[in-house]
Amino acid sequence: MSVNRKVRLREYYLRNKQDFLTKARAYHWENRERILPQKRGRSFRLKLEIILHYSPNGICQCASQDCWHVGPCHVSDPRVLTVDHIQGKGNQHRKEIGGYRQYSGSHIYFWIQRNNFPPLFQILCINCNFVKGPRGLPKEALVDDSDLLLTLGEPIAN
Repeated sequence: MSVNRKVRLREYYLRNKQDFLTKARAYHWENRERILPQKRGRSFRLKLEIILHYSPNGICQCASQDCWHVGPCHVSDPRVLTVDHIQGKGNQHRKEIGGYRQYSGSHIYFWIQRNNFPPLFQILCINCNFVKGPRGLPKEALVDDSDLLLTLGEPIAN
């Protein structure tokens, strides 16, 4: 395709952008039963590629001394493995790259791929990721069962 033709097509698109978007939305809505499984499959394949890039053995990479379990975490099910920001501040990073939109899920996968897999991420299982996050309990919080009973109240009698 010649450069002039590309320029003309781009100008035409910009002049008629609203029409293009309206037609694209209508097409997507009418064909959603066919399109959505394709999108899910593409996102899952990309997630597998990212998991294997950041964790070549395909398992959770948590540092067990900081986590809820003793010993290494051997979770390898890709459905429960998540992409985690190594230095934390994932919410801040998603706002920076997404602007007014929040990047999450498959959006962050595509961003990682477009940016050639930057060394900002690691693979954690959902449990290790939750414990690492701001809502997670510190490991010392559940050392004693009495703390758990104080938190949850009296056990329910059967």
